Amino acid sequence: MRAPICVPSSIFSFLDVIYSISMDLFLIAAICFFIFLIAIFGFWIIFFLSYWTFFFGAGLNIAPKKIIRKMLKLAELRKGEILYDLGCGNGRILILGAKEFEAHGIGIEISPFCYLWSKFNVINNSLSGKVKIKFGNFFKTPISDADVITIFLSNRANKKLIPKFKKELKSGTRIVSYYWQIPGMIPEKVDKKAKIYMYRM
Repeated sequence: MRAPICVPSSIFSFLDVIYSISMDLFLIAAICFFIFLIAIFGFWIIFFLSYWTFFFGAGLNIAPKKIIRKMLKLAELRKGEILYDLGCGNGRILILGAKEFEAHGIGIEISPFCYLWSKFNVINNSLSGKVKIKFGNFFKTPISDADVITIFLSNRANKKLIPKFKKELKSGTRIVSYYWQIPGMIPEKVDKKAKIYMYRM
């Protein structure tokens, strides 16, 4: 009879180590893949919540603060006036208007993500008493008490707003549009370099 083959215990130990490392690597790869899937899913959720509003007016467009200041200065926004931002995004225009121009702000936002974002920013800046955010479609929300209206939408949305402006806004109301002009309306003031257009009803 042949003598049994003896395998050194060190080989088994080595195989155990290899197996343990392989399982650890597999677990790490599985976790990384799971995190990757969550990140991709989260990105598309945020993208959808932010940009599906394009079908109502425009996607999420955030104007730089220097542009916002120029918009509000061009509109001659004064203390105590009511400033509307149609599609208020993160509430930046309203917050700056309340802080630097002492105006009362009202934002209208249909995106749940942007609505909550702007609400948080208003609370975080301690402006709940001066700035209100409404959840809804600005095409269907009354704006007749506005003194100044800011819009950063699209050519299509601006054109669609014309009948609403003519029907609801009082004489003297100023409308400031960034980047896009309002088709069929002649601006009273223009900052060509910044692409800001101010109209008066």
